[in-house]
Amino acid sequence: MELTDLPPEMVVMILESLLWDIWIRRYVHLRTVCLLQSGADPARDVHAHIPDIVYGLPTFDAWDDDFLPRLSWHVGMSSGMVAGLMSSKLKIKPDLRPLTREICWTVQSVQSTHWIAIANEYMYAFAHLAARCLPLPVILKGLSIVPGIAGEKWHNDSGNALVAALYMNKPSVVELFLDRGAPTFCRTISFGAPLTIAACHASPSTFHLMARNAMSIEDGTSKRLAASRLVAALVQAAACDRPEIFCEETWALLVPAYDHGPRRAIQVSIIRSALLAGHVRVIHALSDLLEKHKPIYEVDVQNAQIVWEDRLEVLRPASADNHEGMLSLILGFLEGHRYNKGIEMLLEDASRAGHLNIVRLLLVYNAEHSSIS
Repeated sequence: MELTDLPPEMVVMILESLLWDIWIRRYVHLRTVCLLQSGADPARDVHAHIPDIVYGLPTFDAWDDDFLPRLSWHVGMSSGMVAGLMSSKLKIKPDLRPLTREICWTVQSVQSTHWIAIANEYMYAFAHLAARCLPLPVILKGLSIVPGIAGEKWHNDSGNALVAALYMNKPSVVELFLDRGAPTFCRTISFGAPLTIAACHASPSTFHLMARNAMSIEDGTSKRLAASRLVAALVQAAACDRPEIFCEETWALLVPAYDHGPRRAIQVSIIRSALLAGHVRVIHALSDLLEKHKPIYEVDVQNAQIVWEDRLEVLRPASADNHEGMLSLILGFLEGHRYNKGIEMLLEDASRAGHLNIVRLLLVYNAEHSSIS
């Protein structure tokens, strides 16, 4: 993927972040620069200025706190030259640190489906750049080093390269890195947890390969960490509209995670993620799994209140967004338990949104269990 293939606003984000990452105290706001140069919307016309902007990125020659960024507007460059220059700019840093924090912050702070998609494009483009900065022969050579001071570097580099291979959909390279000991559930320096990236971008078979690798660890502490990473990965997969991830094999991998966390909390977090993102295909896939594995929602009189409080985190968005099937399914799991505190909130959410079918369903359910005070 070339820079010019990305949405213009995403290119601006990448370049602004690059400027920030190389420690320019008075870095240039590229939207303003493009606006002054083009006299139009910078998000629309930024592609015309990409070569000049990148060419103007400062080096560290005579760098100090008062250094002003140099910008040149008279040099034409191909997209390949742009990519090469960006790589060289990154390599100038003594620790070879890429746009780490900015990428993580962008992904964590973005909430809406639209902006999540843009942030993923941002990460994808940078994965290509990381792959060029961390070529396969160098990584494989590093993986043969005995762990130690040097081993920490190959551990970090192999994790970054593993994520880049996931983004670029290269399962054979992913498998090679796993065989060489690349970390699967520990967070990488540049991209976050590989297991989460696999759940959001790789094929289901690749994700299952990595999940099996992560959950095969015997150490108790590491196993708990791997379980939490697996749940987090599935939460993100639900938010990224990956219904193919939620299959029987995934369920079988998830079962060991229940030994390290409340079953209710695990399932609620995944379902809520899909509901809040509004991904109907994921919701249907989850519904199919839940119908086959109802024991996960078994409750007794003693914990009925706790279950209701957990369920409200899912029932409220289901009511408000008119997901009747999921609502009926979860209410059905609670049949026989008269504790229904909070049904008024569900009715209020559905009524405010104008979902009469949800209102009828809730009224029938409430009439069968208790009367509304």
